[in-house]
Amino acid sequence: MVWLVFVSVSNKGFSSWNSMIFVLDTNGFEDDTIKLFTSLQCSILKPDSESFIVVITACKSHMNMELARWSAENLLELYPNESSGYVLMANMYATSGLFEKPMDERILMEEKHIVKDSGCSSLEINGEVHKFAYGRKLYSEFHDIYAL
Repeated sequence: MVWLVFVSVSNKGFSSWNSMIFVLDTNGFEDDTIKLFTSLQCSILKPDSESFIVVITACKSHMNMELARWSAENLLELYPNESSGYVLMANMYATSGLFEKPMDERILMEEKHIVKDSGCSSLEINGEVHKFAYGRKLYSEFHDIYAL
């Protein structure tokens, strides 16, 4: 069903491509994920940072180190200050048992002064949006909200 919607859209943007790549991978269609990413590369649009991040994430779930490394290198070539490529590769190396490699990625980040953004969540209460960052308090009433 999702595939039919995707192919019926004539003017696809990044969100359409990236969402479909993610859906294919999430449902275990690694080969189709890679084929669709290859199609994106051949389209008028070229992969953006999110495209590469989705592919690296897909590679992690299937332990495709070669494609993940290639995607990370391309991501970092196009977006040299993007921390996601380093972090995703470090996590993939750790998962695969290559415990020295995550440190290499972290050292590269440090040498290039690249900082990973903290995770952030939001919660809407009575029509007002409250934001929270991992490890930080962005909102003065966080105790009241966490009590909910």
